[in-house]
Amino acid sequence: MFQNNEEQFSVFMHEVGHFIDTEKEGTYIGIISENPELTQIYKEELSNFKKNSTIKQQEFIDYFIGEDETNGKAETMAETNMLLTTPYSSRRSLYLQQHFPKTIAKIAELRHSVLSSNH
Repeated sequence: MFQNNEEQFSVFMHEVGHFIDTEKEGTYIGIISENPELTQIYKEELSNFKKNSTIKQQEFIDYFIGEDETNGKAETMAETNMLLTTPYSSRRSLYLQQHFPKTIAKIAELRHSVLSSNH
């Protein structure tokens, strides 16, 4: 299933990102991914990406942009956690960094706030 320890750790930290985005009781509410300011930034970058990319490029990162905006933001949040906590990246996450830098910056800011408040 996994190629190596690097991939295993990356997947683990991605999943930890989903945990950080949940309420204390474990019910998913998107405390980061559903932030209104983040939503606006994400929508703007998503619109720009769709205007300036090919269908193949969009399909390549459909996990982060998909048809369901809520799921796309949640997956982008989780992947950003992986990017912030590991020295690893994938081709897919490089696309994310290239085309969604403001989204990633806002997630990093919100993530820090959540973790600082003893989530």
